[in-house]
Amino acid sequence: MKNYELTYNIDGLLEESEAKNLKEKISSFILESEGMIIKDLSVFKRVKLGYPIKKSSQAFFFALEFQLAPEKIIEVDKKLKAEKDILRYALFIKKPYKEGKLPRRRPAKTITSKSISSKTTLGAKTSEPKVELKEIDKKLEEILNE
Repeated sequence: MKNYELTYNIDGLLEESEAKNLKEKISSFILESEGMIIKDLSVFKRVKLGYPIKKSSQAFFFALEFQLAPEKIIEVDKKLKAEKDILRYALFIKKPYKEGKLPRRRPAKTITSKSISSKTTLGAKTSEPKVELKEIDKKLEEILNE
């Protein structure tokens, strides 16, 4: 048995009771195919679509996580295609989450005052001598007086 996720949109022109019945019908498709529903991730709410799908500008969004044998998923797919009130659906294979297996991360580098003072900061070059403001003022006066 593999884990799957099904997300689908039901036409928003239907009544709420009809949408709930269709939702139950889709759940029964999975149960009839000897599947097991793990989670119902649905939020029952009519939403305005960003663009019309099959001439409908509103839809109900639903999502299910379930387990099913891979050879049975074709039957469920055919039943979903046959439903005219489903605007669009997506069926994904969901990889199970393994606890305790987190990606390794590099430890953060610590910044100390010694590491900052030993390196040049902001692209400043240490080989050039610093110029004082008095010298700059003198050079500006010489240039402007000429």
